[in-house]
Amino acid sequence: MNPELHRIRKILEIYLARSEAAWAALAKEDWNSFDSAMRWRNAAFHNFRAADHLVRRQRSDYLDDPDLHRLGIALQAAEQRLQEAMEKQRDHMSEKLVKITQHQAKIGKFYSGVQEQAGFQKSV
Repeated sequence: MNPELHRIRKILEIYLARSEAAWAALAKEDWNSFDSAMRWRNAAFHNFRAADHLVRRQRSDYLDDPDLHRLGIALQAAEQRLQEAMEKQRDHMSEKLVKITQHQAKIGKFYSGVQEQAGFQKSV
């Protein structure tokens, strides 16, 4: 295999692995790992763009390679799964936000924020 194609394949495999790591972190609601995986995934994407630009100058039909085609299908499936998981988490977080604001309103009605006056009061 051409060294440039091998490099492209390796970059896409890394991108796929980082997408799967982001999906797994999202499923566990591990936000720090999810953020880290998404940053590394973004870096892999930019590496692919740079390598793609260099390879296209030499060979514009390199994506016709069967190995890269299979990898592309796997990437599309992983991308779809990650997008669906992100949308599901977004909806879940929106529901949590609604519940929090409802609880804040209830607490605000119960406790107005005005402190009671302690001590004796004169009255006739």
